[in-house]
Amino acid sequence: MPVRLDICILLVDDNHTIRGLLREILAYAGFHNIEEAESGDAAWSLLEKEKIDLVITDWNMQPMDGLTLLRKIRHTAATKDIPVIMLTVNTQKQYVDKALKNGANNFIAKPFDRDLVIKKIQIIFDRSP
Repeated sequence: MPVRLDICILLVDDNHTIRGLLREILAYAGFHNIEEAESGDAAWSLLEKEKIDLVITDWNMQPMDGLTLLRKIRHTAATKDIPVIMLTVNTQKQYVDKALKNGANNFIAKPFDRDLVIKKIQIIFDRSP
């Protein structure tokens, strides 16, 4: 199924510049419904209040990191089916495996480019029923 451009995407990263770059990439691709959070805690607050269709989260943040956020999403009935893309500089196989084992739908290594981000989002929604 092609990805709808009206989906709500939550960007979670403690780095304002990275969130801005991702927002620009998503806007270029035609997405306009974008929320931002600077930590896993802030993201979780949004997930409890808003209808989010996709989460793109950094791994290394404080006080709640992206892996903890992912686990919380997967273990909560209301959020367990939201696709999650993990974003990190840790590209070693053990990190990728850990993210996937904990329910990440995909993985993006930093630094990233526009085409890769768009492709990873498309892959997730192409797999959706």
